[in-house]
Amino acid sequence: MPRFLHLACALSILVNTLSPVTAAPQQQPPHRGSDAGALRRPMTHEALIAALVEAPSEDARNALVAENQELLTEKLLGELNDQGRKAAFADDYALALKYFAAMQSAAKRFGDPVWMSDALNNVGIVYYLRADYDGALDYYKQALSLREVAGHKSKIAGSLFNVATIHRFQGNYAQALEWFLKSETASEAAGNKPLNAQALLNIGTVYRRTGNYALALNYYGRSLALQEEIGFKQGVADALTAIGNVHTLQSNFPQALENYRRSLAMHEASGDKRGIQAALGSIGIAYTLQGEHTQALEYLNRSLILSESMKYEQGTANTLNNIGDSLNALGERERALEHVRRALKMHEATGDRPGILVSLVGLANINLSRGDFAQALEFADRATALAREINDPWMLEQALTAAGLGHRAQGRQPQARRSFEEAIAAIEVVRGQVAGGEQDRQRFFEKKTTPYAALVELHVSENNANEAFASAERGKARVLADVLRWGRIDVTKSLTEEERARERRLKDDIVALNGRVFRASAAGQKSASPDAAQLPASKTQLAKARLDYESFQTNLYASRPALRVQRGELRPLRLEGALELLPDGQTAVLEFVLTEDKTYLFALARRGATSPALKVYVLDVGRKGLAARAGNFRNALAGRNYEFRRAAVELYELLLKPALKDLAGKKSLIIVPDAELWNLPFQALMSAPERYLVEDYAISYAPSLTVLREMATLRRKRETLSRSASAELLALGNPSFGGGETPARATESATTITTTRAGGLEPLPEAQREVEALRGLYGAGRSRIYSGAQATEEQVKAEAPLHAVLHLATHGVLDDANPLYSYVVLAQSVEAKREDGLLEAWEMMNMDLKADLVVLSACETARGRVSAGEGVVGMSWALFVAGVPTTVVSNWKVNSASTTALMLEFHRELRSGRQSANSPGRAPMTKAEALRRASLKLLKSDAYRHPFYWAAFTVVGDGGI
Repeated sequence: MPRFLHLACALSILVNTLSPVTAAPQQQPPHRGSDAGALRRPMTHEALIAALVEAPSEDARNALVAENQELLTEKLLGELNDQGRKAAFADDYALALKYFAAMQSAAKRFGDPVWMSDALNNVGIVYYLRADYDGALDYYKQALSLREVAGHKSKIAGSLFNVATIHRFQGNYAQALEWFLKSETASEAAGNKPLNAQALLNIGTVYRRTGNYALALNYYGRSLALQEEIGFKQGVADALTAIGNVHTLQSNFPQALENYRRSLAMHEASGDKRGIQAALGSIGIAYTLQGEHTQALEYLNRSLILSESMKYEQGTANTLNNIGDSLNALGERERALEHVRRALKMHEATGDRPGILVSLVGLANINLSRGDFAQALEFADRATALAREINDPWMLEQALTAAGLGHRAQGRQPQARRSFEEAIAAIEVVRGQVAGGEQDRQRFFEKKTTPYAALVELHVSENNANEAFASAERGKARVLADVLRWGRIDVTKSLTEEERARERRLKDDIVALNGRVFRASAAGQKSASPDAAQLPASKTQLAKARLDYESFQTNLYASRPALRVQRGELRPLRLEGALELLPDGQTAVLEFVLTEDKTYLFALARRGATSPALKVYVLDVGRKGLAARAGNFRNALAGRNYEFRRAAVELYELLLKPALKDLAGKKSLIIVPDAELWNLPFQALMSAPERYLVEDYAISYAPSLTVLREMATLRRKRETLSRSASAELLALGNPSFGGGETPARATESATTITTTRAGGLEPLPEAQREVEALRGLYGAGRSRIYSGAQATEEQVKAEAPLHAVLHLATHGVLDDANPLYSYVVLAQSVEAKREDGLLEAWEMMNMDLKADLVVLSACETARGRVSAGEGVVGMSWALFVAGVPTTVVSNWKVNSASTTALMLEFHRELRSGRQSANSPGRAPMTKAEALRRASLKLLKSDAYRHPFYWAAFTVVGDGGI
């Protein structure tokens, strides 16, 4: 995994001199004869500069300035400074040092401590550019002493900044933060906005390196705003790269790439080679982390060529590390070793401790891939010690994970366990400091599940099922569990009027573009449709508008760190806490953990009244094998293929038959899938020919038992809330698609209807019959039913928080690439210009819902992106975040008529079961059992016997009463 994020430094800030760089030509010194007796002729200004630069020693320079004191002016000092800077930034360090040595002699004779401090500071800059950080630090501190004597506030701030920069590059983050904060305060007091902006940027980088991404993004955002205010384009570009780095660390790659590309374009426009090199390298890292290694190497190699051409050793070494990571991922181990070894040598030569750390972790991972575990451990242990020393939790976690894998491979179980536990502790620290909201935290954790799964394997190998189960729970659905326990952080309550106005503008842009894309997609590529002709451009604009809104939201959280106060630690469920989720001896839990080559099945049930019984089974199939088989089975059912039975039996025998004894006498199953098993409809597996699992068990799905515990707690709390008699059901069906004067309005009177509830504009008369029938089931006084033009998005948003059950019967559209932009289609009223009639998953997530149950009677509403550590991120996940403990959602494009039959039977069973629960000796009907009975009714019918019709819908979340 790439670990070194590039950040070009605004080196012009580091110089802190009085004059800008000029284009004055460099003069060669005239020939000076050796005749000591010759009369000294008056020397010109240009000749003195040339002579000072070529003087062989300090004594010779001192003699020259003594002989030509009348020429020692600020103009001469400024020209020495400018020519030295020009040479330094052309990478001619030897010539630059000659100019600055001349400047020191002239400034000393001139008697001005400020000019002398500038000369010393410039020498420090050259040492910094050459990566001689100890030498640079010495000269920076000499310059600071003189500037403090002179009382020059702006230059004092500059020296403070320079000292901080060296500490940052040496990995002394506590000292770096101290000096950068001093510089930020001093530069603000001095009115030096360019330096203040750079100080803010670097404070952000220290926070990023130490794992506080929220504060990092806060400072980066403040720096960006100030850079834009003063019009410093290079600074703007550097800030964009820095912001992209935070998004990369949080696995928000679309946002990262958007910032990197903007930065790259600005650096290319200005010709800033170091900025170009940094942006190219950062883009390469983002591609590597997404597994797109060929594209990553294209950018990384361009970055390497540029850094080598500039003789920029730090940039070269950083890029070599990242190329090594990509080569290792592609299986080119020896080339990877060559690159990272070269990087390590360069980092060690300059004392760049963060760079050394990156190389050590890279070498540990490469040697793990090569099977050289002893060598891997040596590098991992060195990396662990260094990461602790400089307080870099990102690298510490990677070093410890590598160490754990190395120890485990060599059979050192106690050492492996300790390494994995410590890696998890580092992750937990950073997890609480992620910038942004729930989705940002979910993305971050998605890339951090390796040590959690490794602990599961380790405990199973030691026959410690209890600890293995606890580790499985620690690695699942952490964001959902936090939200359900502590509630969402509502940043909108603290918005300023300016921020509210900007949020409205961003949302309005999305609404307009959403409508345009939807109409064009529904109309098809018809020449008569102006929207269809603009579809590609509209999609591009919509993607950009979404990124802008996401960035705005994330920055709101980052700018309000007080909202992220620690609200307590939510401990994942352990075995002894599972009893409350097993209401009787007829319920069992099946929890899965998938690794590369094994699957672990935990079977949990009650043993008597006071203790749980847990068994763990190791299945000889890994994630890739199961992903293909689960996907093929789902596709066979979704396509109404009749050749599914063999796969249904084989998957049952592989995944469930090992735990058959644990399921004896059970009537309800709570299944906690992992990875691609979320795509498997377990209810359609077959224990025997023509015997489906749903015939024996009521089945519900949960992201984790910890989440299920919090959902049950939430449901119990709501039972104590008083709802009005009219606040039970809100149902919307067969909305009039489109809005206003759009062509979509014509569909209200269309004679063509659709047989599925996938995206489109065709009417759904079955959906209208569905919601009208629900009115009869729940009673007109206890339900609110909307259809046609009344079934609007704004109606849902206004009334949904007031009802216990929400039911939406309409078209559903899955966005595979961005599942939180999947949506259900509703009506758009003519008056509501700020709603597009497309209720997207991210909008659901932001609703404050009090419902116990949401039914999305539409196509593919259970689908989304399978996220390691969180489950399926899509509509059901969004509804959990919004506060809904139970959803009924679909896994494929469903038939409209059979869906209506299934939904009505589900609600009928749910209602009648709950009403009869008031009778003595009758248990209340659970949601999972209600769906089971509805499914069985379709299964036993002639028309809907195939699982396509009844197995698509599942209960996700709390399947209880």
